[in-house]
Amino acid sequence: MWRWPRASLISDDDTKLVPVDLVETEKEYKVVAEMPGVDKKDLEVSVTENNISICGETENEIKKEQEGYLHRERSYSTPCRNLRFPEAVNPDKAEATLKDGVLEVKIPKRKPTIAGKVVPIK
Repeated sequence: MWRWPRASLISDDDTKLVPVDLVETEKEYKVVAEMPGVDKKDLEVSVTENNISICGETENEIKKEQEGYLHRERSYSTPCRNLRFPEAVNPDKAEATLKDGVLEVKIPKRKPTIAGKVVPIK
């Protein structure tokens, strides 16, 4: 299992970096990302042959009203993570699930088209 470090989880543009695990098996990669507070409708997962991009949006508002007093706070967050796979994957077969703030994406590895080829010398 590969674990990306948690150090510096806030990037230069205030985007929150998502802690992820990358698990490799013989047939697939599994990416497990912590996405607390992110709703499924506010989450986007994009997979290409070599990369995965995970981005979400959270919005939180606290409002307390009392006579002569109003306290209101708003916060917005865009947790994102982009990873490069060690080898090519098949993005068409990727599957993603979100449960209890944990996103799990399974992406099968791409099968080599040719095991090898002897090149004749001319």
